[in-house]
Amino acid sequence: MKKPVAQCRHFIFLLAIAICASINLYADWRIKLTITNQGSDDSISASVFLGESEGAADGLDTYDFPLGPPPNNLPYIRAYFPHNDWGSTFNGNYIKDIRSINPAAKTWNFTFSKSGTPLSNNYRLSWNITGLFPACYQPRLVFKSENINMLTQSSYSYTGWVTSGSIQMQYNNAMPYQVLTLQELLFSDNLTKGLNLNRYFKVGSGTLNFNCHPNANLVQNLVTLQDSVWLNIYPVAGFVGTTIAEISVIGSGGTLNAQISVIRDATNSPPVYLDAIQPLPIIQNQQGIFSWAGKVFDPDLDALTINFSGGENISIEPDETLQQAAVIPDAGFKGETVFQFSLSDENHSPAIYEIPVNVLPAVPSSPQNLVLQLLPENSLLLTWQTVNTDTLGLPVFGLKYKVMLYADSAGTQLINQYTDISASQIIIPEAGEKMFIKVIAVNE
Repeated sequence: MKKPVAQCRHFIFLLAIAICASINLYADWRIKLTITNQGSDDSISASVFLGESEGAADGLDTYDFPLGPPPNNLPYIRAYFPHNDWGSTFNGNYIKDIRSINPAAKTWNFTFSKSGTPLSNNYRLSWNITGLFPACYQPRLVFKSENINMLTQSSYSYTGWVTSGSIQMQYNNAMPYQVLTLQELLFSDNLTKGLNLNRYFKVGSGTLNFNCHPNANLVQNLVTLQDSVWLNIYPVAGFVGTTIAEISVIGSGGTLNAQISVIRDATNSPPVYLDAIQPLPIIQNQQGIFSWAGKVFDPDLDALTINFSGGENISIEPDETLQQAAVIPDAGFKGETVFQFSLSDENHSPAIYEIPVNVLPAVPSSPQNLVLQLLPENSLLLTWQTVNTDTLGLPVFGLKYKVMLYADSAGTQLINQYTDISASQIIIPEAGEKMFIKVIAVNE
């Protein structure tokens, strides 16, 4: 398939600028942090929400939500993020603080307040992480004297009232992260699709390596082109359905695993002959070569069957290894004929192509044994041996002859000529005092 390189350069340049201008995480995640007074029914609790989302800002925007008025009933607990860094208009307390998705270390400071007498002096912090959480982040709950890995633990119980703490999002700049969504790949054929993996994955420090995991339904390979690694992928012939391509993105700080959904629909197209049908020229008594290498195409990569049938006065000897066939005219034959070849796979009837063949005349041998006899009335009888072969000694048929009379031995002063002579003799009516005679066989 032709690629419109010149037309695409401008757009590729613009796309590169857009990607390089702002590298964001492929992320949209939330952490719900809840404080609960562990009384008889755990009815006294409060929650805050933090996270990242595409389109969100690090300051106040529509993704954030302020703390509302206190409840009417006692006792109660309130939880919030205090912000005195958002300007005099927006400074205050918020129960929802969603940040931008740029990869960086971040901290959410939270505060608890209470009113009335709680049911007990025992409390529990619990949390759950949902959405697209980046592998380059390590969330830590810093509370009292504890520093808790929030990925390996989902709650923390303690005794006594504590008013504040923080969630610190540690950023591992050597851990790969994803910046673009890996869309599903839909195939209606088995032609290769390429993904520039360096457009989908980044790392803050160091370089990336990639590895694709084996899948019996897919053909996959990684190719390095300049500073990018491309995943070339297509389904194996005959596979229909959905499968998963798995890749590992490796940095010095760890490995990120990613998946690509690959769908092969039930479309199946017949094979085609890509070349234009043109006459195959062959010199008489010689053979021509018909090649289909690189000219037979099946977008589904099905096993193909190629058959030949010779036409009148012609035979075909195919060579599957070389992907070519010897086209052999009958000995001596010249003129026009045809042969056929057909393409088929297990899903379609054969497509038949007719190839014209033009067998061009060979150069005949020169007439031999020329004999002159003087006849009455000063005429000459010129005879010669019938010519039946070409210059290679192979048979030719239906030759005619041409006799030319010259006044000089160099053959520059033509006196007369006789053409379209079928027999191997001619009577020259008048014999001059000096003539130089040339006889040639004509194969038209």
